Amino acid sequence: MNQKKFTLFVNQLHSAISETALHLLAKSTGFCERLRDIPASQFIVSLITSMASRKVETVADLQRQFIEHSGQQISYKAAYNQVSKEAFPVFVREVLVHLMNHLVNQSLPLIRQISCRVLLTFLFKAAALLR
Repeated sequence: MNQKKFTLFVNQLHSAISETALHLLAKSTGFCERLRDIPASQFIVSLITSMASRKVETVADLQRQFIEHSGQQISYKAAYNQVSKEAFPVFVREVLVHLMNHLVNQSLPLIRQISCRVLLTFLFKAAALLR
């Protein structure tokens, strides 16, 4: 992912969920108990962008992507420690649930419009067939 697309994606992601909200999710899920060298918000943004833009097969892949995205040097062990936490899958799930809720709430007016149009089209066609 080039830097321009990455920046655009990060801005869209931050408009959907703030760093404060990410930090609160990290704390509430037990993923992060205190502020670390690797902020939960930077880690999850890097994780999402890495998985969305490249093939990620190892923790080393995640580590390299984090360094590339954040410019912050972290060791393999630090990256491994983050993904090996029991709370990691819970945190990721909660972030994705939050993002999906945001997407659905943002899309509802459009979905309602489309649904009404589809329903009206269906009703007109059904009425024409019944004549």
